[in-house]
Amino acid sequence: MKVAVIVGSVRKESFNRKLAEFVKNRYAGRFEIEILDLSVLPLYNQDIENDMPPEIIGFKKESERSRFRLVGDA
Repeated sequence: MKVAVIVGSVRKESFNRKLAEFVKNRYAGRFEIEILDLSVLPLYNQDIENDMPPEIIGFKKESERSRFRLVGDA
């Protein structure tokens, strides 16, 4: 079962990222866990909403391929 994890911080040493990595490693045999990288996404800009950059399209597709989404943010 595929799970997408979205960490609400782009900091390399983020506690939420460390927790996501732990969960990914701990449940590697039971779930296919992908940690999606928010740092590649541009800031929200309504002017490009109808012509999304490839980074947003890829992020959206990866998220949609997952059965579950886990969001870590504090």
